[in-house]
Amino acid sequence: MWQQISHFTQTPFASLLGLGLGVLGIGLAVYFYVKGLRRKELLFFQSGRTIFSKSRAALDGLEIFYRGAPQEMVTIARLTLWNSGTDTIDFVDVSSKQPIEVCVDSSISILDFSVVDPERSPFKIGDKFIQNGLQIISIEFEYLDPKDGGALEIIHNGPEAAEIAVRGRIKGGKGPTGIDPLVARRPRAFGPLLPLANSKAFGWLATVTYIALAAFLVNRGIDGEVRVGYLIGGVMSILGALGMYFGYTKEQVPTKFLRNF
Repeated sequence: MWQQISHFTQTPFASLLGLGLGVLGIGLAVYFYVKGLRRKELLFFQSGRTIFSKSRAALDGLEIFYRGAPQEMVTIARLTLWNSGTDTIDFVDVSSKQPIEVCVDSSISILDFSVVDPERSPFKIGDKFIQNGLQIISIEFEYLDPKDGGALEIIHNGPEAAEIAVRGRIKGGKGPTGIDPLVARRPRAFGPLLPLANSKAFGWLATVTYIALAAFLVNRGIDGEVRVGYLIGGVMSILGALGMYFGYTKEQVPTKFLRNF
């Protein structure tokens, strides 16, 4: 029996298994360390669609009026904000000198704005005002637990690509920080498997798998003689691990917001 065990430990499969378990252990240690850190971070992303553009109207002479005023273009934009940290953001954590505000350049006009699902949303918004050439809408909340947040809807007469910024300062935390909307679009491709695909466990599993593959390929590339193909594959796997972590695992939109995105 001991001879069989000794023989097994000398096989490539045993080496690969040990390597995989080692990498998995490191990955779990990093995951639980990061999860245990107390941090406050406010993230947001912007989405939207143009519902009317006079330049692309199918019927010649078609005009759209919004509240009595003619519009060349009408776009509905949505800002989704949430606490991506691990600690609750209280209203006293927001700087009184740098409150949370939505900023829109005066080159486009805000036609209307509101809180999406106000009965459930933690956000309240103030009146619009102009400051330094910017249209500003203040955002207030009592508190935001981890993964808690909501969305604002802004109707304007600019294109979909018009940038809507969110500024402010969280004392002892980060944000508000905008993320690439692509981060929100990617998991939705999984359809009914969205809760699994958008989970931290899925992201960490994929990241650790890339790391294990990289370690295996690099080991094969320098075992005995240098094999360039294996080394290139190892480098690509390392890049894949970095891309998976920073582009998927680190920044994730809570699934409840993706369902309505």
